[in-house]
Amino acid sequence: MLAMAVFLQARYVVCDASRFVEEGGVLIEDGQVVAVGRAEELLRRLPQGCERYNFGKAIIAPALANAHTHAAMTLLRGYADDMELHTWLTKYIWPVEALLTGEHIYWGSLLACVEMARTGTAAFCDMYFFMDEVARAVKEVGLRALLSRGLIGTADKEYDALREGVDFCAKWHGGAGGRIRCALGPHAPYTCSPDYLAKVAEEADKLGVQLVIHVAETVKEPQLIKKQFGKDVDEGVFAYLDHIGFLSERVVAAHGVWLTRKDLDVLKERRCWLVHCPISNLKLASGVAPLPRLLKEGVRVALGTDGPASNNTLNMFLEMRVAAVLHKGVNLDPVAATAEQVFDLATRQSMRALGFENSGVIAEGASADIMVVDLQVPWTRPIFSPYSHLVYATTGAEVRALMVAGEWVVQDFRIVTVEEADVMKRAERMAYELVAKV
Repeated sequence: MLAMAVFLQARYVVCDASRFVEEGGVLIEDGQVVAVGRAEELLRRLPQGCERYNFGKAIIAPALANAHTHAAMTLLRGYADDMELHTWLTKYIWPVEALLTGEHIYWGSLLACVEMARTGTAAFCDMYFFMDEVARAVKEVGLRALLSRGLIGTADKEYDALREGVDFCAKWHGGAGGRIRCALGPHAPYTCSPDYLAKVAEEADKLGVQLVIHVAETVKEPQLIKKQFGKDVDEGVFAYLDHIGFLSERVVAAHGVWLTRKDLDVLKERRCWLVHCPISNLKLASGVAPLPRLLKEGVRVALGTDGPASNNTLNMFLEMRVAAVLHKGVNLDPVAATAEQVFDLATRQSMRALGFENSGVIAEGASADIMVVDLQVPWTRPIFSPYSHLVYATTGAEVRALMVAGEWVVQDFRIVTVEEADVMKRAERMAYELVAKV
């Protein structure tokens, strides 16, 4: 039940990547932030009956958003490690995915939602199968999500799958009180023909929904496209997608590791979102996306974990830390990706990429999507900068509370919307049964 008015206070209130308030407070009414500032000032004008929470030595901050994952792959966490992408997909992941049922997807997605909520993530972008079950899990846990049915455009019944994706969008877009948004999800340019991609883009335009896709993840991708479809991709994979009319501001493209000059130009011109997934790209030896150059060029960038079978977590705190330190080392530049820049990618920019324009900040009129990070542990003392601690010191385990649209999802380090122990038990059992069938 949504409380009419809630007041939160703590040592720090981080409003966004450029502003924080010491000894701050946030007043929330009907799921939105109505005031933010010094706690002592806001306390003088709280509405009657307002619920008050004083978190003491803690950081109140915008909740995180995971801009690319495959949530139900929690069931395959640790199943296939230490190999390059195409071997990983064709020899291990795709064979077991062929055995998945809706029940697998539901419990795997519930486990993912619990993991994300417990580590401060309020929203995520997902591409997978049996998406009604993913939507059901999102609704029950209380998160936000941009959901897409994954589409392979070279398989039998490819247009049946597209129709399934269209029907899913029609059913769920705007669902769960606006917490669920939908997209169409062609897997990649090397698994979808040019004609199929054009058709998917046309359907997305008709529906007014986004497009989610993997692009330029490995150095082999241009050769795979040429081998599969006979198309030259000399100018780059994004340039190829632009040539066939696929790119627009609706596109949320994961990875972007191997980019040409032309790719950068069309990304900026078409205002596509590019989702940086540094841990997965490193683990699969795919390479390192040129994040500093992307930011300098003005490309719209978000941050994501990729699936828990290739990461192996959905923890955006770890993703922020790796993103920040990786590019310093690769570029021999200590300011190649600052704590503030990476925090912005994981909050405001990732929420925008998912279509939740009114989230990702703590400001008057913004949705109350808020995490509380506890500072009562040795590795958070002393504290000189909340941004430094959020990116370089904390691990996600310090998330004491999570609020989504003004509703509590996590309180006192416990998820309050579903039974966590039951979710873990059921998902683990299903995972063992699944892989035993391969």
